This record gives sequence, C-alpha cells and structure tokens, in this order.
Amino acid sequence: MKKILIFLFFLLIYQFINAQSVGINNTGTPPNPSAMLDVQSTTKGMLVPRMTLAQRTAITSPAIGLLIYQTDNSAGFYYYDGSQWTDIPATAANKNLSNLIPATAVNADLLPDQNNMHELGSASNAWKNLYLDSSLYLNGVKFVSFTSGTGVKN
Repeated sequence: MKKILIFLFFLLIYQFINAQSVGINNTGTPPNPSAMLDVQSTTKGMLVPRMTLAQRTAITSPAIGLLIYQTDNSAGFYYYDGSQWTDIPATAANKNLSNLIPATAVNADLLPDQNNMHELGSASNAWKNLYLDSSLYLNGVKFVSFTSGTGVKN
C-alpha cells in the first residue's frame, strides 16, 4: 500500500511538472495552449495581488512583467519592466485624435526630421481643414499669408 501511495505521489508531481496549460472554470473547453493559466468566467473577474507602495518596494528581485495593484499614493496597476516599476495608465493615448471636436488645437512638434521631412497625412487619410495664424511657406517661398487672428488672406 505504501509503495502505491508513493507511486501515485510521484505520478501526480510528474503530471504537474509536465502540464502544458492550467484551466480554471473551463467547463467543457480545454485551456488555451498559448496560456500557462486560462481563467474563464462571464460573471467574475481575476484579482491580482494588492499592496501598498512600501510593500511593492520591498519585493526583492521582482521578475520582469510582475503585475500588482498598488492601493496607496498613486493607486493603480504597476508592472516591473526589468529596471523599474511602471504604472499602467487608466486610459491609453488616442493617437488618431478621434476624440477631438472641430476647432480643437493640437500642439505637435512639426519640425522636419533628419531628411527635412514631416508627413502630415496621406492620399487616403488627408486633413480636412488646416487653420493657420500667419504664413505658409512652400520650398522656402511664402506661399500664403494670413492676417493674424482674422484668417483673411493677404
């Protein structure tokens, strides 16, 4: 009997070590093979470790990609990038500016790059209106000039 229990114990350890994916609440579907842990639910979420800044800082040798939720100071999700803890902003940057309404100023650096170029659109994605407050130059020559603040062409 003792030999059977030892054999079952080692068989269980072997199965655990060689497991490809672990599924939690995966009723009827196997865990996704690309995931080590596949948690499925339509009524509950996953809760990551919650800790204070002091507790987060006390983690010795955090693994790259370690994820926690910080509960004090600047509360939110943080991950370790290999050299520092980085917060995950609540909202990502809207790079296509689709959230702007007409006549919204966009402050952007329009200086040319090393090849004296800076693309401002394409044949399939062009600007509808361009608002200027002074002059427009084309190849170093004043192409259009406006009276400041009036939008009247000079």
